[in-house]
Amino acid sequence: MKILIRKWVLMMVLLALSISPMLSVSARTDAVHLVLWHDEQGAQLDTLQASISTFQAGHPSITIDPVYYANGTLQISFAKASADQRPDMILTGSDNVGLWANADLIMDIGASIPDELKAQVIPTAWGLFQFGDGLYGVPYSAQTLAFFYNKSFVPTAPATWADVLTSAQQIHSDHTNVTGLAFENGFFQSAGFLFALGGQLMDADGYPAFSDNAEGVSAMDAYLQFQQDVGKLSQDTTSGVIIDASSPNPGFENGTVAMLNDGQWNLAQYEKDLGDKLGVSMMPTLDNGNVPVPFAQGQGFLLNASADDSKVQAFIEWSRFVTGSVGQTLALRPSGLLPINPAIKLDDPNLKVFADQFAHATPLPNRPETWWYWGEMDDAIMSVVTGSKSPDQARHDAYTNIQKQVDAMHGVTPEASPLVQNATPEATPSPQEGTPEATTSP
Repeated sequence: MKILIRKWVLMMVLLALSISPMLSVSARTDAVHLVLWHDEQGAQLDTLQASISTFQAGHPSITIDPVYYANGTLQISFAKASADQRPDMILTGSDNVGLWANADLIMDIGASIPDELKAQVIPTAWGLFQFGDGLYGVPYSAQTLAFFYNKSFVPTAPATWADVLTSAQQIHSDHTNVTGLAFENGFFQSAGFLFALGGQLMDADGYPAFSDNAEGVSAMDAYLQFQQDVGKLSQDTTSGVIIDASSPNPGFENGTVAMLNDGQWNLAQYEKDLGDKLGVSMMPTLDNGNVPVPFAQGQGFLLNASADDSKVQAFIEWSRFVTGSVGQTLALRPSGLLPINPAIKLDDPNLKVFADQFAHATPLPNRPETWWYWGEMDDAIMSVVTGSKSPDQARHDAYTNIQKQVDAMHGVTPEASPLVQNATPEATPSPQEGTPEATTSP
């Protein structure tokens, strides 16, 4: 398989080189050198290198020097590097944007992006790299979640969540060794249900948007009620529903699970395991008529905050290429990642579903405050599933704990905190003995 991918990449390079005179060639005569840090491996590394070679053939005055950092060390090395050691650009996930923008490590490139470049990237992808009023990266690839089903048990995709639950029960009744639905209930995997219910996670400053008297309180309570309802179904042996965070899911791989919500990162594995029995659809519609809008993730190129004008212009030229039809086709098709250019034709109908879902997804928050949400939201979900807390109490406790941590990040004194200002006697319980003042970092 790896040999076939390398042959395909070589073919695409030769094709791209043959049409390089038609590519936009920089009019500058001065040579510009860009150092690129990345952690790509395997097929993704092959395609990145092919993209660089093809780009340089059409832009002889720009040289891109890729430097590999082992997985897990790239972001730390970039953040710790001194100004003179930091690269001109870095290929990384969008979740790093907020922290690095606040630290003035990366440049706001919003004013430098021409209209034609902006137009050839899907808006959801740009949203991944927006922070405050700025734009701090150019999208390269994307991922999101969708709904998987085994056509042996589910011939056509369920249209609604009610259909999912009805089918799950019927499948388990007809096939006692088969689970109808394996639901991934973690907050990252299920946040799309919150947003479809009209909820909001945080405000523009990173504070939780679901205090007791906030507009978003009813939606968050409804989301946690939804989680509690699924939890109750998972305890009913006749429902055909279980809660299972396995990824990839071994039951779905071997045919003992009929449906699940999961990420694009497992698509290739499920296609290998199920073949033409695999079905993929957008998330089924909820009772309110809304389709869940899961988190969207993406990688992109971020520019050093100290880049001079010549490097900014070279970065824009590279961005035009890597988001254009040649660059996207060359770089992404062998890797199985989603293109961020809507003009790219996808041969895999399952990948096309993920592209459609990505267009209706929610950009993963890139604010540094997001760090404090993951553990608290997962704890809130677990508490309603086990029945140890009601949805409104779980929501209130999550809000309180997150608010304290965000206050600490912002240097806000307890007296000035929105936690105190927004409190009501009914909404703020008395501190209990042994209650921790701060949460453990997730």
